[in-house]
Amino acid sequence: MATMSIGFPDRPPRVAAPAAKLSVELAGVQAISGRTRLVYLDNLKWVLIAGIIFYHAAATYGAVGTGLYTEPTLSPVAQNVLSAPGVVGILFALETFMLVAGLFTPRALARKGTGRFLRDRLIRLGVPYLATVVVVVPAVVWVILEVIGYPATLPGILQWQLQHLEPDQMWFVAVLLFFTLCYAGWRWIRPARETGPTPLQMRHLVGATALIAALTFLVWLPFPLGSVQPLDLHLWEWPQLAGVFAVGLLAGERAWLTERPSASIRRACWLAPLPAVAYVAWLFIAYRSSQPPYVSVAGWQWQVAVFAVAWGVVAVGWSLAMIDLFRQAARWSGRLVRALSRDSYAAFFLQLPVLTLLELGLRRLAWPGEVKFAVVASTGIVICFALAWAVRRAVNAVRTHGGRITGLRRSRRTALPHTAIG
Repeated sequence: MATMSIGFPDRPPRVAAPAAKLSVELAGVQAISGRTRLVYLDNLKWVLIAGIIFYHAAATYGAVGTGLYTEPTLSPVAQNVLSAPGVVGILFALETFMLVAGLFTPRALARKGTGRFLRDRLIRLGVPYLATVVVVVPAVVWVILEVIGYPATLPGILQWQLQHLEPDQMWFVAVLLFFTLCYAGWRWIRPARETGPTPLQMRHLVGATALIAALTFLVWLPFPLGSVQPLDLHLWEWPQLAGVFAVGLLAGERAWLTERPSASIRRACWLAPLPAVAYVAWLFIAYRSSQPPYVSVAGWQWQVAVFAVAWGVVAVGWSLAMIDLFRQAARWSGRLVRALSRDSYAAFFLQLPVLTLLELGLRRLAWPGEVKFAVVASTGIVICFALAWAVRRAVNAVRTHGGRITGLRRSRRTALPHTAIG
């Protein structure tokens, strides 16, 4: 198959994955105005964001999950049906984002240098996180309490937020920022060595899965699955997220995924998680009727150890399987796809106020929970991406008017667009 090379200019010395040796399959790349885009990652990104918005809408009406506003009006059958993809999504969606983020982080660091890279990440990830904690969550809580008629004042809500620092879905962004800063610090102390592309091997996957499983079991001792920590940091999920992020970093530095993995690795990634998902489903069914499904997954129990191994297998296997699936089947391109990809991070940020307002607007209607969910999920996805598009256009207009667009366009011509989840 024909290939094309992607160069990374202004690369400082001693950085992994030299430009001259990097190549990607032509079928997965689209040239646009002198730039290159990995279109299958464009599609993977916005599809996963849409799935997350879908899942959060389902959690409001009774599926597994929590939120600032809940209205459990789904029937028991609908709750179980909608909870299943939510549980599976918890097991691989965020891990897939972490893998993609890790995959492109070395390139971004090499291209920008440590100082500019850290500044960009603090702005791109840190500012939306702080905006959510300081502004968005208090405002949404105030609107919820006003609509349901609960006596509360805005100062009281702000005091509550200062005590809890609730970030809602943006906790994931805070974790990604922390991992990114750690990697940048590590590579500042110990720069990566020049290496050529190397193939992904089975031992890499086995080692990553074993490490994730061991760390998961140990972390679940003080922080059981589903437990709550300050800042809602989901510490019980950090071993899985950190593990796949590290796999992505190594893949980016060593060019593991510039060529499609071998058939045996692809089969292992698709088949190995199936027993793990079956075990998770058994846990879900066993605990669903009497208590939240995560309460008993703690302590020195063989069930916990098996679950930790299962999660490690799913985190690594299905993350790579999703990338391979979209690499082969999701080559849709065009202006709409590019817009959906560019606006996916903003849509992720906007989902809390958008979904909450839609849910509160339907609150007094005597519709079944299934109907409300269908309306909120479908309308919410469209509105989130439409608002994100409008915000991006407005920001670009302001930058153009201020005469700062030249440098932005220059950087976009030399950058791959997938250096973070957005």
